[in-house]
Amino acid sequence: MKHILVYGMTDNFGGMEAYIYNVYQHLDRTQIQFDFVCDFPQMTLSDYYLENGCKIHFIPPKSQSLLKSLWSMWKVIKENNYDVIYFNIMNAGYVLNMIPAFLLGKKIVAHSHNADTDKKFLHYRLRGFLNFIAKMKLACTKAAADFMFGKIENCILIKNGIDLDKYQYSFGMYKSIRNRLGWNLDSKFVLYVARMDNQKNPFFALNIAKKINQLDPSVHFIYVGDGPMRNEVFNYIAENNVNNIHLLGIRHDVNELMIASDALILPSLFEGLGIVAIEAQAAALPVFLSDTIPLDAKILDTTEFLPIEKSENVDLWASKVVNTVNNNMPRKSDKVILAKAGYDIKAVAKQLQSILLN
Repeated sequence: MKHILVYGMTDNFGGMEAYIYNVYQHLDRTQIQFDFVCDFPQMTLSDYYLENGCKIHFIPPKSQSLLKSLWSMWKVIKENNYDVIYFNIMNAGYVLNMIPAFLLGKKIVAHSHNADTDKKFLHYRLRGFLNFIAKMKLACTKAAADFMFGKIENCILIKNGIDLDKYQYSFGMYKSIRNRLGWNLDSKFVLYVARMDNQKNPFFALNIAKKINQLDPSVHFIYVGDGPMRNEVFNYIAENNVNNIHLLGIRHDVNELMIASDALILPSLFEGLGIVAIEAQAAALPVFLSDTIPLDAKILDTTEFLPIEKSENVDLWASKVVNTVNNNMPRKSDKVILAKAGYDIKAVAKQLQSILLN
């Protein structure tokens, strides 16, 4: 069995962490095992990974001391004799973390999960260095590949696969989950699953929630997530009188929340893909995405892209959402379409495992 060192996990369960978790559950662990190196004080789902035989190595963050961080990474790789390091990255600045692996002559696999960044200066300064160091390049979409590596030909697309069975919608499940959650069967629920940080455009989303409440006070807004902007989000809700909003924090039953909801919004400033959009479509949920998200995120006709550049766009989002949830359109999950589009986690895990082992 080969141990692969994985970098990219944080202390917050977001899209990248969900992707790694989904893949890990479907690896052939007679052949491959993930270990992790993390530069956060804690790592999400650490208990689960430890129970399944993974090692977790904690190193200092680069912000604390670049030299200490890189030296710690060097020791982890050297002392445990890892041959392959799988870097899940959001911008080219992550290439600094790859230097110890490069100097030790290890196989570096760089997987792009983003199609833009707030750190543009750093990203474009280091992109050439990233292309030089990382011989194996992966991306979740063509947009994420072009952003991270430039327009190159030798980048392999790895879809953000999910367990399609977990998202199968039925009216019976819809009623059962709502009953357990205490959600009224006659009420409408709009879902927003996003880390609380600038990329996810939380204040725009909260303005949509406020406008929805003005248009139809019976519609509930469900906010799932946590993150560095938690205090700002809570203050914004209080100061702007955003009503009928439910803050659920980090949840590990998002598949059930999607089955039980009536629409999902994701007005992000940018995404590599937006895995929650794929999950929502697997649950046959109407989805509204910002037009800055890659077109790959649309699998079904019930998904629509909307603008976010102007404040008045909030009214458009709110009216579209309210009209949709009150239309009571029939829902039906279609595993075949999602699988043909490449989002079956079993096929994705098999593809990635082959890349990491060869």
